[in-house]
Amino acid sequence: MTHEFIPQQWSSDFEERLFIEVARRHVPDFPDKLAAPPRAPQNDRELNAVRDYYTRMASHDLFIVQVVARAIDTLFADDPHFQLILARQLGDDGAHASIARERIIALTGVDPLPEVQALVAQHWKRIGDLAVRDLAGFLAFEWHYELHILAKLWIQRKTGTIADPAMREHGENRIRPDEEWHRVQIVQWWQARLAATPSARRDALIEAIVAADDEAQRRLDGYLHDEYAHTALVFGADIAAYPAIYDDWRREILGRLTGRDPSTLSSLAPLSIPAETETA
Repeated sequence: MTHEFIPQQWSSDFEERLFIEVARRHVPDFPDKLAAPPRAPQNDRELNAVRDYYTRMASHDLFIVQVVARAIDTLFADDPHFQLILARQLGDDGAHASIARERIIALTGVDPLPEVQALVAQHWKRIGDLAVRDLAGFLAFEWHYELHILAKLWIQRKTGTIADPAMREHGENRIRPDEEWHRVQIVQWWQARLAATPSARRDALIEAIVAADDEAQRRLDGYLHDEYAHTALVFGADIAAYPAIYDDWRREILGRLTGRDPSTLSSLAPLSIPAETETA
């Protein structure tokens, strides 16, 4: 195995540069920034879509809280350094879920917690025990919920035409820096763990993680299509090329995380063809 494809320093700048490179393979004029500031939601339909997005956001973050809470006391019971990293991830994502909940209450006067709980249960039903089964499963969970998801977030940030001004400011000033910290710290922990793994076991560990990532991909397929469609509805984002961009992005990220040439990961399970584009 070669470590040629592992960057020396993981950072949000590296992630953004890599994403633009990937996106422009499929959309040559993909923007590096928004052409114009997004407008606020203007009618009940758009406000309801924003409310639905915050409900999904709260459930996504609460699911991460629950997975990480279990992992701290089981998979990583003997790793206090990683426990501290995960403890901050747990606390930050709990705060993000609370922020989304509070914004919904401010917009509608209704507490979305019962709906959030139902959506969290759906996350558990999709992923099952994979996220807390073993190291490979947990890292597949982290890669999907923290890194692969960046393709959707970057498409939203760089092509969206609608945004809730109050949450957009909070997202840029609080949520985005928190999430960048999680990704960088978890990746650096993984890089150190991989480097410390005896060479005789390293390839087997990487194979297990890639296999778990593929298992998670198959379980999340329908959910991902729905999430991209919702991003277009809520933010007016351009998702025309999302299947190709997402698959390519995921392959590049896994290559950087494992030190393998991304071109050797061509057998990864791709997103299925969206139903509306299937031909008879």
